[in-house]
Formats: sequence, C-alpha cells, structure tokens
Amino acid sequence: MNATDAASSLYYMDTANTYIKGTSGIKYAFDLPDIPNKVVQVTIGMKVPSSWGNRNVDVQLEGQTVDSNVALTKNVLTQKTYTVEVTDGELDLTVASTNRQSAGDDPLLNDIVVKALPAYTTDLLTATIDTEKTSMDAVTSAGGIILMRV
Repeated sequence: MNATDAASSLYYMDTANTYIKGTSGIKYAFDLPDIPNKVVQVTIGMKVPSSWGNRNVDVQLEGQTVDSNVALTKNVLTQKTYTVEVTDGELDLTVASTNRQSAGDDPLLNDIVVKALPAYTTDLLTATIDTEKTSMDAVTSAGGIILMRV
C-alpha cells in the first residue's frame, strides 16, 4: 500500500470463488497486543475503481453488524470509522454484500487502520493534570508567563 494514498491498493473477492450468501466476504482476523482498555477504533477505506459499478456493503466487527448497506460510489473514497471492544484478543472484521446479485456487487476494501483507544481512568486523568501542573509551575517559577496552553 502506498502510505500517501490509501486507496492505491485494492482487495476484492476473486470471481472464481463460489459466492455463499451469509458466509462470503472479505474477512480479517487481527491478533491484538494486550491493551488495557480492550477498545479499538477501526477505520476502513473503500474506493470502487472507475471502471466498476457502484455497490453496497455491510461491515461486521467482532461478529456484529456495525453498518449496513454502505453505499460505495465508483471513484469516490468512502471511509468509515467504528469503535469496538475486543475481549478475546483478536479483532474480527468482515466486509460483505448481503444483497449480492452478481460478482459486480462483491465487496472490496482498500485500507484498514486499527488504533488502540486509551482507558481514561481517574488515575490517568489525575496523573496527566499533575504533569501539566508541574510543567506550568516550572515555567512560572522561572519568571515565565503562560499565555495559552493547548
């Protein structure tokens, strides 16, 4: 994949595959490192080539449908972002066309980005505030003025 153009790569079902309703689709299973929150943000990108026809896809994460009939228009990058809890250490993603009538309706996928989301606990927030306060105290005790802190 070209890092500057996520839509430069394309994964799609081979027309030689036999389509099985409710089973066929693009499927990934990602082993995730032990993350404290077990919550991840998944962004997928889908762009139908200009020589292909428009199509609709369904997106499943962890075996649950999170989006149905996502309309994909040829030559337009569609990006969707979802938040999901992964309790078994493996993120499961499926992109399928449940209303498929022909191979021209098959799903496609250009890119996947998975990000761990931090667990915002009281302890984490308190530690962050304390760190920022220490930093600001150091500036002001040295005679500096904090005009804006973002």
